Amino acid sequence: MRAPRGARICVSEELMSTSIATDALTQTSPGRSRRAMLPNAAGLAMTVALLGGIVLGVLWAHRAGWGMISVHGGSMGDTIPIGSLVIARTEPAADVAVGDVILINEQAEDGSMLAPKLHRIVVMDERDGKVVVKTKGDGNSDVDPSETILGEHTLVSQWHMPRLGYWLSFMATPSGWLITAALPFTAVAALVIASIWRKKPVPA
Repeated sequence: MRAPRGARICVSEELMSTSIATDALTQTSPGRSRRAMLPNAAGLAMTVALLGGIVLGVLWAHRAGWGMISVHGGSMGDTIPIGSLVIARTEPAADVAVGDVILINEQAEDGSMLAPKLHRIVVMDERDGKVVVKTKGDGNSDVDPSETILGEHTLVSQWHMPRLGYWLSFMATPSGWLITAALPFTAVAALVIASIWRKKPVPA
């Protein structure tokens, strides 16, 4: 039995309206796309601001006389173990005292500079307006054989963080700079680009 012509027209109109409604739901409006991109842009801005703040903080600390030292030797024993990151502050030589742990720069007999070391002041004296100290590593049994004449200022250890010295040493290498500084920017930029070029959903 053939259906009336009017009924076929009504069914076709219903199918057409359903298809149009489905397409409207699956399409993403430009305003919605822009709103979806805002969180990624905000994340990128926050990452840039954070890394910029860290760089500015390090520069300010350096100008204010603070420094970071990576410990490579075991002369300080368990007090400051190998691999520690030491935070030190530059202080006038006249302000240091017995018991302070200071950074010592020594010269070899041929005039070349030896590797700096962190040792504790055990004896302190003043001669001809200069501060002269004797030092000792907490892990050593004997006092250092030679005295040290301090300059106008010296780095004095304030506190330390175990194992973070390995990170500081790695940061001094090109690979360390690449991984620590470049990759976070690259990762955030990749997320932003992916969100921009994300394909629109295909209607079912």
